[in-house]
Amino acid sequence: MKKVTSFVLCVILFICSIFYVSASINTHKQVADEIIETARAEIGYYGNGSNKFNEWYYGVPSNAAWCAVFLGWCADQIGLLNTAIPKRATCASMMDWYKAKGEYHVVNSDYVPQKGDIVFFDTDGTGISHHVEFVSESGYFTDDNGKTCIYTIGGNASDENYNGKDHVIERLRPIDREKAVVMGYSHPSYEQPEEKPQNFFDKLRAFFEKIINFFRNLF
Repeated sequence: MKKVTSFVLCVILFICSIFYVSASINTHKQVADEIIETARAEIGYYGNGSNKFNEWYYGVPSNAAWCAVFLGWCADQIGLLNTAIPKRATCASMMDWYKAKGEYHVVNSDYVPQKGDIVFFDTDGTGISHHVEFVSESGYFTDDNGKTCIYTIGGNASDENYNGKDHVIERLRPIDREKAVVMGYSHPSYEQPEEKPQNFFDKLRAFFEKIINFFRNLF
């Protein structure tokens, strides 16, 4: 009876291995949740000039603006750098990267921002993005003044609770205000590429190897 039970378990193991690859693939939502939690873990970080994000990017201390660098750093922590999010120092070059991939959506179009998206801001009225953050919650919201807003997490940022512009913070931001107008959103390709599964004969050989090892252990 014990031998029969062990044999059945081997069969079950073989069948489960057929479905292993597809079951282990992360969806867009799962990866978006992961990258936002990675960013949230840095909330409150104060750069004070040079900071760990710029040192990661440049390899040496630097007090350069780091909002785009922060997004790349977060992507690097979960293995998505230069696949879902590029390693860039400027917001404009990051926007161009997404436009070339067809993953950029202009604000006030039919597109609704999603958690994990990247939002680009025009901060000086030039029509060029100089600030970028993550969208931390899906959809639009309304603040106490009736303004349309989004929730964001970003680096090299400040609000009324901080002095300077060297913090990582999460906040509810109007999409249209005097010094930070939302230009648009990118929707990164967070789905991880599917691993090529073993062919039938590889699986069959592995199955018989398990059977042979099972009977060897009996004697």
